Amino acid sequence: MASYIDWIRAFCLTLPHTTEDVQWEHDLLFRIAGKMFCVANMEPELVPTKIAFKCTPEKFAELVSPECKLYLQPEWSKAATVTPGIIEYIKQHPQWELSLQIHKYINVP
Repeated sequence: MASYIDWIRAFCLTLPHTTEDVQWEHDLLFRIAGKMFCVANMEPELVPTKIAFKCTPEKFAELVSPECKLYLQPEWSKAATVTPGIIEYIKQHPQWELSLQIHKYINVP
């Protein structure tokens, strides 16, 4: 397991009522009251993203480099209900782009 997992686990577990579990085979998820706030990739050689924290689009844009491309992606299980809202947000905030998991729409694993 990647060495950064130790320090991310130590940080996340300091937050009250945090739970952790493995999901999607190689992702370590941290939740509070059942709501995911952090995902850590336990196999970074498979996927380049190591750690992702949940935050608002505004906070994310504030935290990243101005050259960073900004994408919003609907959660697959809720795509039908949340995509219209994401599209409206992007219309009002054109620095953001829509990202879709096309492989899921065309049934490619």
